[in-house]
Amino acid sequence: MTKKILESVPETWVSAARVIREMLGKLSEEYNLAGDMFLYSRLLKPAKAGLVETERERRTMRFLKVRKILGSSH
Repeated sequence: MTKKILESVPETWVSAARVIREMLGKLSEEYNLAGDMFLYSRLLKPAKAGLVETERERRTMRFLKVRKILGSSH
């Protein structure tokens, strides 16, 4: 699942909510029970591991901005 999350994060700053919304659309058939908060918690794991950059408040996906680390091969 982490690989799919990393594939959904662009190299430009976007809101985490947008990434989650796109993931829900892509995963709706495969993971139909995955909710937005579950996916958000999964997005924060690579952010804490340094694979995704974050900006602003991590407590809310609406205001958190994320992007793939430039030059990252993930």
